[in-house]
Amino acid sequence: MTCSAPIANVSTTDAEIGAEDYVTESIKCRRVGPWVGRSPRRRRSVTLVERIETVGGIETVATIKTKPTGSDVTAFLDAVPNERRRAEGHEVCALFERVTGAPAVMWGPSIVGFGSKPYTNTTGTNEWFIVGFSPRANALTLYGIHDGYGPADPLLQQLGPHTTGKGCLYLKRLSEVDREVLERLVVQAWRNANDGSAT
Repeated sequence: MTCSAPIANVSTTDAEIGAEDYVTESIKCRRVGPWVGRSPRRRRSVTLVERIETVGGIETVATIKTKPTGSDVTAFLDAVPNERRRAEGHEVCALFERVTGAPAVMWGPSIVGFGSKPYTNTTGTNEWFIVGFSPRANALTLYGIHDGYGPADPLLQQLGPHTTGKGCLYLKRLSEVDREVLERLVVQAWRNANDGSAT
């Protein structure tokens, strides 16, 4: 996809945007990571963005925007404005930590990720979390649990009210889903991804 606007206008509001991202060169915007090569038709949850500038006919890849920050996860969750979403964030964080045995790590300004694994694509090899979540205003967004390009997961039919994107699972209310099924989905995603190269 060729973008004529600054990258800030083609990424999500949750993406890390700096003044250096306002470029005048022709740029392309792509998602990278576990969902590489899939068209970002919606801005809803696309937070991992790379910028490719064309300088003198040569494409130069800029830094990947979503990566571990070292920020305090508890402080991030405590600062979520909506009380219900804040409580859901803490509950899901505890579930993910218990299931994965991995510490919660902030990836970018608004994603809590667990574990990491290298993903190789046309830009090279980059680390990405295995499973994660973000307590967004519109929905509690879970990453790594659902693959819209794979076969349908029968567990999702047992989960309760939810919607899915190509790489995300969206929950409006955690109280309305079956917690045991949610835990099984996290366990399954973690085991499927953890082939010995996850950390």
